[in-house]
Parts: sequence; C-alpha cells; structure tokens
Amino acid sequence: MSKILDYFNFPEDALIKNRIAIKAIVEQLDVSKSDENLLRSQISALYLVGILDTETTLLKSVKKDDFLYEEIQVFFVELKTMSKNISLHNKLQALFPNPTIIITNYQEIYTLSTAEKRINQVDTNLAVVDHVYMTNKLEIRNKSSKVFLNALDYTHYQFRDLFDLYETYQNAIYSERLIDLIAFYPSKLLDARFIKDILNQIAIIETEINRLNESNKEATSMNEKMTIHKDIKEQEEDKNKHIERIKEELNNG
Repeated sequence: MSKILDYFNFPEDALIKNRIAIKAIVEQLDVSKSDENLLRSQISALYLVGILDTETTLLKSVKKDDFLYEEIQVFFVELKTMSKNISLHNKLQALFPNPTIIITNYQEIYTLSTAEKRINQVDTNLAVVDHVYMTNKLEIRNKSSKVFLNALDYTHYQFRDLFDLYETYQNAIYSERLIDLIAFYPSKLLDARFIKDILNQIAIIETEINRLNESNKEATSMNEKMTIHKDIKEQEEDKNKHIERIKEELNNG
C-alpha cells in the first residue's frame, strides 16, 4: 500500500484494506454532480485502511459536545492529481461522518488531514465539519519530515479514550504546519485549534505585507515610501510576535 502507513504503527487488529468504489459513495451518500466530478477527477483509488474502536484499541468510546467518538476511520487515497487537493480533503471529511484520518498520495507526495466535527441537528447520521486540519505536502525521504512521521507512531502515546486518541493525532498532524514557521517539528504537541488561530492571523499579516509591497512599487514620493516601509516593518514585527508566542507555548511545561 504505502510506507507512510507503517509510521502509524496501528494495532494489527485495526488494520484492514477495503477498496471503496467512487460509484458506491455517490449512490449511498447522494453526492451532488459537482462533488462527484471532484471525486472522479482527483481519486485513482480509495481504501479504508484502519478502524480504531474499542475492539481494536481497548479504549472506551466517549461523547464530546454530542459527537460520539466510537469508531475512528483511516482512509488512504491514491490521487490522479493534486490540483484540487485541499478541496478534496475538505469534501472527504464532510462525506464521512465518523472521526476520520485521511492520507492522500500523489507520486509519493503526501498530505494528511483530520477534522473537527459536530452532529448534524437535521440528520443525526451526518456530521457538520467545523474545521479541517491538514498538513503541507510532504515527502517521506525528506529529513524535515522524519520527526513528524515518527510522531505518528501509535505506540508512543498512552491514550485515555478514543477522543483522546483522535485529538492527539489531530494535534500531531497539524503541528507539521509549524515546520515552515519555526524550522523544526515540535517535541511538544500544541492544540490544533491554537495553531490554526495563529496561522490564520499570520496569513492576514502576510496578505497585508504583500499589499504594502505592491503599494511601494507604485509610490512616487520618498515620504510615501518611508511610510510604507514603516508599515511593513510593523507588520513583520507583529508576525514575529505570533511566532514567538508559539515558541513560548512550546517552552512552557
């Protein structure tokens, strides 16, 4: 299947390999035509490769905010292309109501995702996705990916229950996004919600810096250029404060 699955080191009883036809998803889940086109254009093959439940993990199920963590499903997806990879992860997380770990592969370039879900009040068989937590593209052979991949090892953790298991993997998976900011994968896992909030704030700052740089190209007077330069510096300082906040969280406790 794929070497990346070996890094998870899931219990043997949790491992399966069931290929799921796109046709079955479309028919059983009443998928729209546009979503069907997305699935068919992006997916070469889709497999259910793991089921983490009380039987396979010996961990108890638990309900959090009316959402039941009873069976965590792990999917492996072979891609035809990565042209709509983010949209695909978002859609797959929305289609599968269980707590879900999705791994996509395109020519040995991988992305992983989890999602924060809640019960659909209209149809309790469905879930509403509040947030998707997705890695950057990564390659197993890259040194920068090794520490992250080792953090996926199931045997490294002592889980309290199935919710704790899923939340731990969610934090581990989304912490990969920190490598671009702090140049290493953290030894301490931060809450994915905290990371997402920081990354969103940094994205807003970077958008503003880009806007200021474009304005600077069009500026004609020295005073105008100096004002823009001052604004850029302030934005960069603000960005650095957010990065320092992450480092402080990593150093605390």
